[in-house]
Amino acid sequence: MGAKRSVRSVLVVTTALVGAAGLVMAGGATALAGPQASPTGGTATVVDIGDPVGLGVGHAQLISDRGLIAGSNQSQGYSAAGWVWQNGTITQIPGSSEPKAINNAGVVVGRSPAHYSSQAFMFQNGVKTDLGYLGGTNTYGGYDSGAVDVNAAGLAVGTSTTNSGARHAFTYSRGALRDLGTLGGSGSSAAAVNNLGVVVGGASTTGDRAVHAVAWIGGRAVDLGTLGGMTSYAVDVSDVGQVVGYSQTAMGATHAFSWWLGRMTDLGTIGDDPSSQAVAVNNKGQVLVASTADGNHGHAFVWQLGRRTTLPGLGGGLVRAVAMNARGQVAGTATLADGTEHAFRWSGGTLTDLGTLGGARSGGYAINAAGDVVGDAQLASGQLHAALWPANPV
Repeated sequence: MGAKRSVRSVLVVTTALVGAAGLVMAGGATALAGPQASPTGGTATVVDIGDPVGLGVGHAQLISDRGLIAGSNQSQGYSAAGWVWQNGTITQIPGSSEPKAINNAGVVVGRSPAHYSSQAFMFQNGVKTDLGYLGGTNTYGGYDSGAVDVNAAGLAVGTSTTNSGARHAFTYSRGALRDLGTLGGSGSSAAAVNNLGVVVGGASTTGDRAVHAVAWIGGRAVDLGTLGGMTSYAVDVSDVGQVVGYSQTAMGATHAFSWWLGRMTDLGTIGDDPSSQAVAVNNKGQVLVASTADGNHGHAFVWQLGRRTTLPGLGGGLVRAVAMNARGQVAGTATLADGTEHAFRWSGGTLTDLGTLGGARSGGYAINAAGDVVGDAQLASGQLHAALWPANPV
């Protein structure tokens, strides 16, 4: 493992926003809105996280099982302002930053975007560490890296430029990046890592004839194959080694797959939908799948041991499921009959409309083990704020 430069930036902005009468968020928004009626069963309480960095809009994109929330907003030009929030306290991540993953120890990883390039970072306990690159070239965008996932032990994974100009998947641990290599071709990229250190993603085969889903197990690249077509890509891996992703079929369609013990299974689509893609897998063997008709119409289902459970909608034509927790609860966004989008939580067979902050729309982007959902929601004024929908509000 070759040592890379590591620049440590001390936290410079921490804003406590705990008010005497409850939580008060940036922009003066009240933290807690009352339960909102749901047309599909249940009620939802929403916490207004506000506009965390004062840019006029807020988006919450990640949440740990311990309730640490992270998000980012485009600041100016090509920069982004990243932040973390917990119990009413907002901490801004120094410099340009887009959080991409978070673990239960509070480690946040992501990318620091600039005009022509970006650099992977890790943020913990108020300190941001730039992870560097596997290499690069002296061209626009010639040095570029980004981290996309981190496991319980703090092992981060992502993709970086190399001295050849190609991009390779990497792991980062104890101050050093490690190049994971390819399947014989020029490039690779990482998408996820489990708690045993198995990394999954995609890699080009010999001669760059195709890109196949790959699992790096003990540092060795394992070609997971395809569903009969030329390409495939892995997006997630459970702690028992079940890998999910999407692949081209022999007929040229794109279908979700589950790979287990050397066998790839086609998870199919819903109805006449032409394509599907796996989103996530948990340790129970449940696979969340997005089944797509077109940009405005789509479905979602949970697959387990050959059985599919379709998520109901909210009266419109789109169910966009984006996250699933260890219990099989799902978060995402669905359209109402009038086309308006609302965040949802699906649990125990019931899909609950999580409502808004008084405006028209909302979106759900992540869910933790407790079933807490984060995303964004409009106020009556139309302003978009970061939002938390706790599963068990106090």
